[in-house]
Amino acid sequence: MTIARHPDWSARKMRDEMILMNARTGRFLGLNAVGARIWALLETPRDLEGLLAELSAHYQLDETQARIDVERFLEEMARDGMIELAA
Repeated sequence: MTIARHPDWSARKMRDEMILMNARTGRFLGLNAVGARIWALLETPRDLEGLLAELSAHYQLDETQARIDVERFLEEMARDGMIELAA
């Protein structure tokens, strides 16, 4: 599965957080520091394993818990139309 940002969303970093806006709908969303890091990593489309490896190395996370948390967050992002998932 490849994960990519949806092109309708733009972002602005504000300290450790990120504010996203959908140019088509005018909708705004805020991301905490970890969410902002995920968004930044998705500047280049990548697969789940690559994303998890980057996050685990950066934050020194437990791989099992990281997978659960990241998959849940990606599901929320997909529901909100922020990312596109391709097989």
